[in-house]
Amino acid sequence: MTGRFIAALAIAASVASCGDGGPDTEAGRQRAVIVAKLKAVDEGIESAADVLGAIKKYEAANAEIQIFIKQFPNSDEAKELTQLLKWLEEEVARLKIIHEANQPPPTIPPEFYQ
Repeated sequence: MTGRFIAALAIAASVASCGDGGPDTEAGRQRAVIVAKLKAVDEGIESAADVLGAIKKYEAANAEIQIFIKQFPNSDEAKELTQLLKWLEEEVARLKIIHEANQPPPTIPPEFYQ
């Protein structure tokens, strides 16, 4: 729940910093795209089957954010996305736990009982 709240704050900050015509800098435009992708992943998780796909998308977003931060290290957008990285890493860890919990238990070989 807190992860969704943090993502909502990041999205709100992204929208608030845009003028009527949208972001006016390349960094702002790229940040808006990254945040939109994160929001789409969060909304797409409806079942346990969607969790693995979400993990892969979040990991790709993490790499994209790292590249963004290297491109625009001193921008306000980079500072905001740096804060979002911690949440993203925690969300990936949480989803990995959910994914592992939904795996079937290992099959015990018949030789075990002999």
